[in-house]
Amino acid sequence: MRAIFEGLVLSLGYFSQIHLPYRVQKVTPRVYGFMALGLPFVGMLLGILTVAIYLVVSSFFDVVYGGVFAAIVYMALYGFIHLEGMADIIDAYYAKHSGKEVYKVLKDPTIGALGAIGTFCFILLKSLVLFYLFRSQLFYGVIVVMGLSRLMAVVLIYLASFHAGSTFIMKMKGGISLRVFWAVVSVVAMMSMLASFVLFPLALVVTYILYIWLQRNIGFLNGDGLGFVIELVEWGLFNIFLFLSM
Repeated sequence: MRAIFEGLVLSLGYFSQIHLPYRVQKVTPRVYGFMALGLPFVGMLLGILTVAIYLVVSSFFDVVYGGVFAAIVYMALYGFIHLEGMADIIDAYYAKHSGKEVYKVLKDPTIGALGAIGTFCFILLKSLVLFYLFRSQLFYGVIVVMGLSRLMAVVLIYLASFHAGSTFIMKMKGGISLRVFWAVVSVVAMMSMLASFVLFPLALVVTYILYIWLQRNIGFLNGDGLGFVIELVEWGLFNIFLFLSM
């Protein structure tokens, strides 16, 4: 139980801006595993907080202000960490076609103009679809998708191959228990099916397509690629759920 608790504490602290006053003394392989497996639940917690923020802000102003405000706060709550990965992948994609070394571009702490512009446009699109979901009061679907998109990252961590430099991800991968992995997948899948039967299978399909795209265009999968997958799966499922609910 301690390994589960400490893994969830680390997952919350690393994948969000919510930090609990608890210090993990020693990070064992099991703790690393639960840190990865906690990712979808961190996403759903952020979803609950985001919905609450929308309801409070929109009660004082209007749904437009409340929706946009909540969408931006949501991205701030996870520290824009996945968006940073998206910006790096965009830069790396164009760098490869320019004959540059992809991994060197990904490790550069700065981002290029194309990465910045592409990510900015994506933020606008993501804020727009979240606003429409909030305005339609599709709160449960929003929360589930935020968890489901992160579950797809866990699926990749457990099943896919990564760049040799992805030591942190490899530590999480090595600590994941097969039994607990399937338990987490089952729980999140069942929750998603309460919103729509198509969300879970579509998430798997989109994740696989993005994984193949990354292998062909970047050449490998790493932490930036995981962030890229989380963002695009989440945005795609938001749009699909909104369309199905119209």
